[in-house]
Amino acid sequence: MKKLKNKFKQATDFRFGKAFVNISNCEDTFCINKKGEVLFKTKFKPFGFDHANQSIVHNKEFLHGVINRRGQIIIPCIYDYIYTELNGYTLEKNGINKKVNFEGKSIFQPQSKSNVIMFVTKRVSLLPYLPREKNGKWGIVPFLGEENEIVIPFEYDDCDNFYEYELARVKKNGKYGFINPKNEIVIPIEYDRVGDFGFKFGICLVEKDGRCGFIDKDNNLVIPLMYGISSNEFIEGIACVEVNREAETYYKYISTNGDDAF
Repeated sequence: MKKLKNKFKQATDFRFGKAFVNISNCEDTFCINKKGEVLFKTKFKPFGFDHANQSIVHNKEFLHGVINRRGQIIIPCIYDYIYTELNGYTLEKNGINKKVNFEGKSIFQPQSKSNVIMFVTKRVSLLPYLPREKNGKWGIVPFLGEENEIVIPFEYDDCDNFYEYELARVKKNGKYGFINPKNEIVIPIEYDRVGDFGFKFGICLVEKDGRCGFIDKDNNLVIPLMYGISSNEFIEGIACVEVNREAETYYKYISTNGDDAF
């Protein structure tokens, strides 16, 4: 298989072991594996693989279709919009919608309404709590407790649940950090952004002063604040990061130790 250099004009996160990349001076989009090997190339612009191991794509006219994991067209690029749902796709053209399954075949029987999703990420809280909003502020309450029971006071602009290391992401005065179930600040609330998925693979994406890096649960920088703000967190053990060097900006993939992924 042809192997690409770890330097891309555009790149998506890895899903199902595959990612889409674009290189300079080439209009094609390449689908690569975690070794950087080309699995196939396509003239379409994909949005990344979803939970059906397929990808919504669009052509130069920005009409949408769907390809499978081999790059073969499942649904032709003739639709204005395509939405991923739990049991297939909703296709929209000229204001008219129709539902199809993941093979592109029409669904005629009535379907229960499901929320539109682009990616499915399973996250399991170790603690039976639930973030809630009250009077414009967020806190955390017991999942099955009484209405007046409070675990974390309603004092944050935003907050998540407790996940890895029993830490919850919180936002206050425009900055992000992490607290424990005692409402003690474990990671200072000083970052402009932290990873939506928390401490995956033991580290978490953080952004500060226009630079991104990764910290551990003790707020130690495991990967320095050296990447651009378009950098993403680790998915499937690989992160897509933005590199800014002199007048050049590009994307590459790194492993959890900070080394190039391939």
